[in-house]
Amino acid sequence: MVTKRAQAWGFDLIIAAVIAISGLIIVYAYINNIAQKESPRFDDLKKDAERLAVLLLEEGIPENWTRENVVKIGITTNNKIDERKLEEFYNISQTDYSIVKKMFRINSNYFINFTEPIIINQNYVQGIGLEPVNPQQIIKATRFVVYKGKPTTIRVIIWE
Repeated sequence: MVTKRAQAWGFDLIIAAVIAISGLIIVYAYINNIAQKESPRFDDLKKDAERLAVLLLEEGIPENWTRENVVKIGITTNNKIDERKLEEFYNISQTDYSIVKKMFRINSNYFINFTEPIIINQNYVQGIGLEPVNPQQIIKATRFVVYKGKPTTIRVIIWE
């Protein structure tokens, strides 16, 4: 007598494998979809932080810009923080925060501070921009620069 039990068992194995592989594909697609939803905004914030850090440490346009003629904000002269430009940047940020965001082409909020105290008009300033308050996401970029003759770290914080 010949029985065909092995053939039925093989068919059950194939169906189980198809179900398991389908489940893995669904889980992978779900995880991949979640990662794609969160990643672009994080990447945008990171690019904004890097862009702001780089552009800020340039000389700006024109080279000796003022509030009236600024095309591009930059706070250095000869690779050192120019205190006059820093003061102008601070004043513009205080009065026209959204204009500064447009000039730097960033959509998120920014806050900039140094490891050395920032002195503007003989007053200590905590930082330039809006301090993060209950941020949903926050990114920090750091750069080294000379401020008042000392090596200083500038921290550029982008947040929303």
